[in-house]
Amino acid sequence: MNATVQIGSWIGGGFIGAILSLILAFFAISWARRKLPIAHYVAVIGYPRSGKTTLITALFAEIFSRKIKHLAITPRGEETINRVNEDIARLERGEELGATTDQDLFAYRADMTTRRGPFTRYYKIEIGDFPGEDSRKLAEDGGEPSNKTIQWLHNLPYFKWVLSADAFIFVVDSEKVIAKEGSEVYRSQLTSSFRAAWQRLKDHHYDGEKRLRNKPIVLVFSKSDLLYGLLEISDKDVFAEVENGLLDEYSDLIAYLKSETEKFSLVFSSSFRKDSETGIRMGARKLLEGVLPR
Repeated sequence: MNATVQIGSWIGGGFIGAILSLILAFFAISWARRKLPIAHYVAVIGYPRSGKTTLITALFAEIFSRKIKHLAITPRGEETINRVNEDIARLERGEELGATTDQDLFAYRADMTTRRGPFTRYYKIEIGDFPGEDSRKLAEDGGEPSNKTIQWLHNLPYFKWVLSADAFIFVVDSEKVIAKEGSEVYRSQLTSSFRAAWQRLKDHHYDGEKRLRNKPIVLVFSKSDLLYGLLEISDKDVFAEVENGLLDEYSDLIAYLKSETEKFSLVFSSSFRKDSETGIRMGARKLLEGVLPR
């Protein structure tokens, strides 16, 4: 009888207490790890004048506005702080931002905070923007895609940074897509260039291709407000039909990128058109959810 009492006491006290202590320790470690800074690099890839810098600025503006409630961001470094605030001021005045003119690369550096229920996570984030003007001579090569056009991105110092990125935003310029002249050439060149860029990434990560498949890819149709303006569209259902038509035109590129990752998103974005109900810029929420860690 005494042995039974001792065993019951051991199970009810020391053993269960030890298990509970292990569980609490596990959650404490998990919570601590959530607070550790995590470096997260987002590469924005697209032809010159496709709206990459404007897109990045719009994302910062949306986070600063706190309309996307679970996100907060603090720019780090004088260069990032000055550029972001100057560009947001221009964006709010309705001005189109010029091409990035830094010689090699400008990386927007910031601390990101995300809140999901009771949990808060902190990241050190960098968003890379490459110099559009310096790459113009490589990207604009009229006629059918040549070897020089396809390799335009690979020849830039920026691509060395892209190789280590954790998420990728490929930008399609909607203004080029709906142009009366040159849209087919643009689609052919862009598809070849994006595919070649991703193949170079796969070649670089040949011993870790499975890890590469877990990195998010977002294909963004920038300047989508032009689809409303130039095509005189006001009805959302009609706009959806136009979107479907563009998706058909770019089905080869979409299918390729979608097959290369487990985390593919497609976004129609605008840095100037806002949702009438939420006040959030078109596509901003979906784009951020697509590239940020979860």
